[in-house]
Amino acid sequence: MIDPAGLTTVADGTRVFPLRGSPLEVLSLRHILYPQAPAAVSLWGVVTQTNTGERQILLVDQVEAKREVVIRSLGPLFQNLPGVSATAVLAGGLPALVLDVDQLIQLAKEGE
Repeated sequence: MIDPAGLTTVADGTRVFPLRGSPLEVLSLRHILYPQAPAAVSLWGVVTQTNTGERQILLVDQVEAKREVVIRSLGPLFQNLPGVSATAVLAGGLPALVLDVDQLIQLAKEGE
């Protein structure tokens, strides 16, 4: 969990959080996927790393337990959905989206 008191906003408006002595940029997954959504405070942060080695913290609404899932391609109708790379079938048959961290970070940078 992220302690809101530990968040710092730097000169360019970027929010950072110190993790093991390194400041990591903090991005809201909700804001990346829904830029017009009202701001909400999320305390769950997931440390991610892009293919280039860049690390950041994505704030998420909740974290689910580790699960084994079946990954499926999106199919032609949804294959160009930005930030989404596949779908997973959860227990009980519920679908879940598999997010592409590199694309999400790129979307966040383009939206700044």
